[in-house]
Amino acid sequence: MSTNCQQAPKRLIHDRVIQESKRMLIFSNLSSNEICYQLGFSDPAYFSRFFKKHTGMTAQQFRKHTAARGTH
Repeated sequence: MSTNCQQAPKRLIHDRVIQESKRMLIFSNLSSNEICYQLGFSDPAYFSRFFKKHTGMTAQQFRKHTAARGTH
């Protein structure tokens, strides 16, 4: 298999996890640790790094940013 074919499913899963974490951050009062565990992560620090790598901001920054924009 080529590298692109191997990366596509992984990318799709990561994108879906980020989408769900954003939804939970916007529409719930759950902490980022609670969201981390609900999404199947076992380490909040890893979830934090994962979220920041894919969005460019921490979960807390994302929540504040979306609340300030009035999307909550």
